[in-house]
Amino acid sequence: MIFNLDFEDYYKYTKSILKFLFGWMFWKKREQKHLDQLEIDEQHFSKITVSTHKFQTSDQKGQLVVSNIALSIDYFRSSLAQIPEMLGQPLDGYEIVADRARREVLIRLKKQAASLGYDEILGLRFETSSITANGQMLEVIAYGTAIKKNKN
Repeated sequence: MIFNLDFEDYYKYTKSILKFLFGWMFWKKREQKHLDQLEIDEQHFSKITVSTHKFQTSDQKGQLVVSNIALSIDYFRSSLAQIPEMLGQPLDGYEIVADRARREVLIRLKKQAASLGYDEILGLRFETSSITANGQMLEVIAYGTAIKKNKN
């Protein structure tokens, strides 16, 4: 029973709970800061249009742009993701991290295109792979052809 614990046991459990709570608060704050920055960057680079159509052509000179990111599933998301996994439900925690990675790599790709003077990306492709055997880290690579839109 929990009431039969001595002071040292209470201290140990309280310390563990406090570590978890502070870690969770730090993780949540860091994640929200990243999501807020993604929103700002997406707005900033929204003028750069993106097309995923295959075999699209343009009479404009183009250049290959490539960007990648590697993100790990943090301890808290990994721990929380195991609960639905045991119940046979989708792994929302992993999907959220994969979505953040795709958004971040697209921003980086648009930033690269803008720095080269281009304002459109054709044939955008994403490649996603798991870096570690247990799937705790993933890499997303995005690539496409950056061009300058036709001048009207």
